[in-house]
Amino acid sequence: MRTLRALATRSSSEMWVAVSSQKIVGYAATLFRSNSSSARIYGLCVASAARGQGIGRALLLKAEKGASLRGCQSIRLEVRADNPAALALYGAAHYTPLRDLAGYYADGCDGIRLQKKLSHSKQQGRKP
Repeated sequence: MRTLRALATRSSSEMWVAVSSQKIVGYAATLFRSNSSSARIYGLCVASAARGQGIGRALLLKAEKGASLRGCQSIRLEVRADNPAALALYGAAHYTPLRDLAGYYADGCDGIRLQKKLSHSKQQGRKP
């Protein structure tokens, strides 16, 4: 929670939250590096009770739009290899595998780095 709180206040990140019945049911956090044409989704999570309602897709679109508005040409993320729901979400959104990450997570689970080329980023320009 401390990391998310810190990210919410940094100019090099953006965070979106999904709220239902006055409760946070999901979030997406994106990181930006100066002089980089690629953004990184640091985290995207939807509460189990709120899954299947399009919240993850909506948060993913917000992250992509935010990256595009900052002039990024691509967006990347890492996902657990044993998370079929997330892999389906990213596949449907046209993310492609960049590389496998053996033992990437603390519990030893493999990860996969995915990337998506962003459209219209050159026309949108960077945020001031």
